[in-house]
Amino acid sequence: PAWLGCLTSRTAKHQQHLEAIKALQSATTTLIKQAAAYSKEIAKATPQATTNSSLPFESSFLGKLLSAQASGQLSRNEVQQLVLEMLLAGTDTSSVSLYYLMVELQGNRTLEYELRDEVLAAAGA
Repeated sequence: PAWLGCLTSRTAKHQQHLEAIKALQSATTTLIKQAAAYSKEIAKATPQATTNSSLPFESSFLGKLLSAQASGQLSRNEVQQLVLEMLLAGTDTSSVSLYYLMVELQGNRTLEYELRDEVLAAAGA
């Protein structure tokens, strides 16, 4: 369809979006590489930890992802995607919560004004 062309055009905003994606991918790749190196250092320093996973890093979210990758359960791309989703998940849940708060406040102006005054007081405004 004709409208699909506008979705794939290379506007300045689209280019910014692509650059942001590349930056996030680069950051997660660096994070994963550093974590993998750290995990290898821990394994060398404490050989018993390779079978026990009693160390804090091995029990962490990223430690478990790297372990799953090492055992062939996850690919490098899957680990990278999961790390990225974990980093971004907080903003999504916060925005959804704030959205529903605003929806509820629309129906209760008294509560809206009370909340506004409380926020302004806490912010020192």
